[in-house]
Amino acid sequence: MLTSLAVQPHARGARWLLKRFLRCESGATAIEYSLICVIMSAAVVAAVTLLKQPLVDTLSYIAAAMWP
Repeated sequence: MLTSLAVQPHARGARWLLKRFLRCESGATAIEYSLICVIMSAAVVAAVTLLKQPLVDTLSYIAAAMWP
């Protein structure tokens, strides 16, 4: 795919290059996956932040009950 672009880009013209660039969707897919990853990471960070203290309290309670 890229070889036709790299061989003679001047032979087809700038308009052809622009049309080809706008039709290409592989970059858009990568960006969509990146955004999904960012949103999921933010959700994990928020969940850990919210659940940190209750989890520490629960584990401390269990540890205290196991070793009096």
